[in-house]
Amino acid sequence: MTTAEVIDVSSWQHPSGAGIDWGEVIDSGVQGVIVKLSQGTTYTNPYAVADLHAAAAAGLLIGAYHFAQPGQFSAQSEAAWFQGRLGGLALDLGAWLDLEDLTGIAPHEVGQWAEEWLGAVQTPATPAGLYTDRSIFDSMPGAPWGHRLWLAVPGQSDGPAQGEWMTQTGQGPVPGIEGAVDLDTVWNTRGLNLPPGGSTPPPVEPPPLPTPTPEPKGTCTVQLPILSTTDYPTWATKALQLVLRGFDGSIEVDGIFGPQTESVVKAFQTHVHLTVDGIVGPATWGLLLTGAPQ
Repeated sequence: MTTAEVIDVSSWQHPSGAGIDWGEVIDSGVQGVIVKLSQGTTYTNPYAVADLHAAAAAGLLIGAYHFAQPGQFSAQSEAAWFQGRLGGLALDLGAWLDLEDLTGIAPHEVGQWAEEWLGAVQTPATPAGLYTDRSIFDSMPGAPWGHRLWLAVPGQSDGPAQGEWMTQTGQGPVPGIEGAVDLDTVWNTRGLNLPPGGSTPPPVEPPPLPTPTPEPKGTCTVQLPILSTTDYPTWATKALQLVLRGFDGSIEVDGIFGPQTESVVKAFQTHVHLTVDGIVGPATWGLLLTGAPQ
C-alpha cells in the first residue's frame, strides 16, 4: 500500500514566535502538512498563511483545518470564516473540519451541522474532509457523508480500521520544528503528486515557469506586518533586521524586536524625516524597501 507521512500543526508549533524550517521538515521524510487556519468565527492562526505558503514552497503537500464550535455558531458562518481566511489558496491535502468540541449542541444536531460545513467548503479543486475521534464519529450515522475521513487513532499503523483516508497515529519530534507535533498517515494517496520521502518515487520535475513580466518600479504586492517591541513575528523581524543592515551594519539579525532594533528603527525614521515612534508601519517599510533619500 502506498502511503504518505503527514504532520498537522497550529500556533503551538511557534513557541515565543519561533519559526519552522520547512526544508528540514521535508528532508526528514515528511511529505505534507495540514495547518490549523481558523476557529469558530473569531479566531485566525496568525502563522497559518505564512506556514502554508512556506511549506508549499519547500515542496510539501499542504492542507488546512478549521476547529469547529457548533454550539456557538452556524455551519454556514464558520464555513465563510474559514474560506475568507484561506483566500482561495489551493490545498493538495484538502480542507478539514476539526470536530472535537460539542459543547452546547445536541448530539443529533452535530451530524447535520458538520455535513453543512463540509458541503459549503467542498469545491472541485479542494476536497473537504472530517477530522474527529472514534467516539464522536460513531455517534453520527452516515458520517462522513461521502467526504474524506481523518480519524485520531493513537498507535494505529497497520492500515485504516474504519475506511479512513488518513489517521492521526500519535505525536513525535520532527526536525525543523520545536517540540512534538501530531503525526499522520495518508492511506489513500491516489491523485497526490507525492514529494520525496514516502514509498513512491519522486515526482517528475515540472517544466520551468514562464518568466514573469516585471512589475513597474514603486509597486509592492507583499503584505508586510506592522512591527514593534510588542508585536513582532520572528520571520518578519529577521527580514526587517536584514534590510536595516544597509543602514546600520551593527544590528543583530536574531528575530527579536528588542531595544537595539527599536533604536535603529528610530534612527532610520529620524534620517528619513518620519514620525519617530520605533514602529515599522507602511511608511517605514516603504522607504526601507524602495530606498531612503540620502
